[in-house]
Amino acid sequence: MPVALRVLALSTVLGLGGTSVLAVAEAARAAMPAAGQGAFAFHYAYQLSESDLRWLAKFRVVVLARALPAPDVQRLQRAGVTLFLYEWLTGFYRDRHSGPWENFLVGSKPSWLLNPQGPVAGPDNSGRAYYYDPAVADLTSAWALELSRRLERGAAAGVFFDLVGRGSVPERLLQSYTERHPATPFDAALAGQIRALRTSRPSTLIFTNQGYRLPEFYLPVADYDLSESLMTSTVGGQAVEVFIDGRGLVRTHETFYRTWDALRPIIASVDAAAKRHNPGVRLMHLNYVAPRFQPTGQTRLVKGTNHPVFRETLDRAAIHYAFAAAKLWGHDSFSALGDVLLVRDDVYFADLGDPLGPTWEERDGLVIRYYRKGAVVVNPSGDPRVARLESPLVPRDVSDLWDCYADRPVGGLTVTVEPTVSPVSRVRYPAGRVYLHLR
Repeated sequence: MPVALRVLALSTVLGLGGTSVLAVAEAARAAMPAAGQGAFAFHYAYQLSESDLRWLAKFRVVVLARALPAPDVQRLQRAGVTLFLYEWLTGFYRDRHSGPWENFLVGSKPSWLLNPQGPVAGPDNSGRAYYYDPAVADLTSAWALELSRRLERGAAAGVFFDLVGRGSVPERLLQSYTERHPATPFDAALAGQIRALRTSRPSTLIFTNQGYRLPEFYLPVADYDLSESLMTSTVGGQAVEVFIDGRGLVRTHETFYRTWDALRPIIASVDAAAKRHNPGVRLMHLNYVAPRFQPTGQTRLVKGTNHPVFRETLDRAAIHYAFAAAKLWGHDSFSALGDVLLVRDDVYFADLGDPLGPTWEERDGLVIRYYRKGAVVVNPSGDPRVARLESPLVPRDVSDLWDCYADRPVGGLTVTVEPTVSPVSRVRYPAGRVYLHLR
């Protein structure tokens, strides 16, 4: 008998009457599967609050903008967190906040740079960027030693390398590089720079950003590789005009959802590249979400037109879609808002165990991947879809499922996955769900 029905029967026997619904809810909550450790999180705030620290302590891997105070580091390490420091792989910014390393290069070793004559626009178009010449052996050795020292000072286990590959370097500087080193491809030299760090500090873990775009160079030297904005994004979403409580009438965008037909070949290609060049690399997906708008039931009159009033809430539907879609391939997903601020949802701690079967399967209009302790389901359509999740891959003693989105038992092994419908634009987006076994 499913958990909810068992609890309801018990409450009836005990004569709880009007309190039976509460008893069902409390007992069902108590029956929720135990939480696991989240796969990874990014947090780029320069200071961490007590709430931030408690949250980040729940993850195995955490990427930070800069080194933390020693007590915070020790607290996270005691919780089993592996810390990564953020670093720009191809160069650096130089301004009044620059440290000894940047000042040393510009002042004493300009020949180690691709733009020794002065800074260029850079990724943020601020005109303060310098780029390394990765084929200079002395630079590579000094850079590896500098990063090793930073890791030691920050008590971090690894480095997250952003701006990986030739696509992050201005074209005219790449031309300058080719003129200097016609026999050494830029990406081969840059991958060698990472290897030099491993030689200097063999225990260092390497986390690359979008190394899969040049997999033959970067995936072999990576322990983890990241995609950005493949499942969801704050760029390209549906444009809406909405009255937001406390802000008034605002023109903004909803979260962009990549459709299943578009997403499937992209992730399949990334997955295949990893299997070909480094089967041991762990693929992670950093997705971005915009606020979701929740109706308040109120209206406001603006220039003769009544507008329903909404409040900004967490877009849990987008988080679960990205998480479930990543898990179809056995990958991991984390969602962020704005400049990688914390977006909190308990789905990250769903302990699914290892994936089962060679891949996902399509059934009854849904895409399903079974795990040792549950299943993930994606509804790619704009309509409700119903499927029975019985399978030889599901243990016989599993009688119910915990719905991590609804935060309650399903009441059996038959699931209904509704599409994600925007309360503002009424656009129907795909949906993702995570289910855990109940016995």
